[in-house]
Amino acid sequence: MAVEEIPLRRRVARLSLLSVGLLAFAVGILVLAAWLAHRVAPKEIVGQIPLGPDDIPAVSLLVAVGAAAASFFVGLAALHAAAAMRVLARDRRIPPPLSPEMRLVRSAVLAPMGSSVRRLAGDPELPPSKLPEDAEGPLRLTVLVPAHDEALTIAATLQSLWSQSRPPERVVVVADNCTDDTAEIARTHGAEVFTSVNNTHKKAGALNQALSGMFDHIDIHDVVLVMDADSVLVPEFLQTAMERLEADPDLMAVGGVFYGERGSGLVGQLQRNEYTRYQVTSPGVSERSSCSPAPPRCSAPTG
Repeated sequence: MAVEEIPLRRRVARLSLLSVGLLAFAVGILVLAAWLAHRVAPKEIVGQIPLGPDDIPAVSLLVAVGAAAASFFVGLAALHAAAAMRVLARDRRIPPPLSPEMRLVRSAVLAPMGSSVRRLAGDPELPPSKLPEDAEGPLRLTVLVPAHDEALTIAATLQSLWSQSRPPERVVVVADNCTDDTAEIARTHGAEVFTSVNNTHKKAGALNQALSGMFDHIDIHDVVLVMDADSVLVPEFLQTAMERLEADPDLMAVGGVFYGERGSGLVGQLQRNEYTRYQVTSPGVSERSSCSPAPPRCSAPTG
């Protein structure tokens, strides 16, 4: 028998009511204990914590503390569900690309996203050869997957890339100081393998080595995605990102949000809470990117 999935809004309402109920119960128990202590205890000890025989905390005090602690954790769960509800809402969509006329208006307006502010901030202009005017047209996507001993997860990562509704043209696994069979698994799953040489700067150093070897044969129509080797993408991510980049030549980067897997106890829950906070506060699409000063545009790293 299939279990019906509880909608997020109803789940938030239930958790919120449960949290408030537990807190009210804890306060009620404490008030009752204080009232009883006031009636039966001598006046000189009124106001002290209600204790039982041998100075052991009374049952009412223990129950109240337990209810307050449960209320706190249930409240955290309610906040997490509320944040997830906002992120997963059906009406939360990436806004459609601006028309050429609106992009012209945006560039002339002195606003946080306008070109006038960027000029006032004194951003250096790249040489004309770096950003040719003829930037429209189909884009080519290369995915870089930095990996250090990721034999357990690299297969799922590559499978999620090849299963995209818009697969990438190239997938390069950047094997950095690997001591397991990460490179062999990557090759069997259709990826190219780049092996770092004498790298002591971890992921950044390995990516710099891989990118430096690509600059001679890529141009403005190349897009680079950097993806962790222990992550997977939803099937429509690449298609959505590439459509946005192809529709707006001024758009330099597209980022993603993260979802944690179930399990791992309290540490896993705290990590999922952090991912949800990032989803709520992330701007979603960035107009400028510092991922590379070279010609290719890039998709921001997705975790």
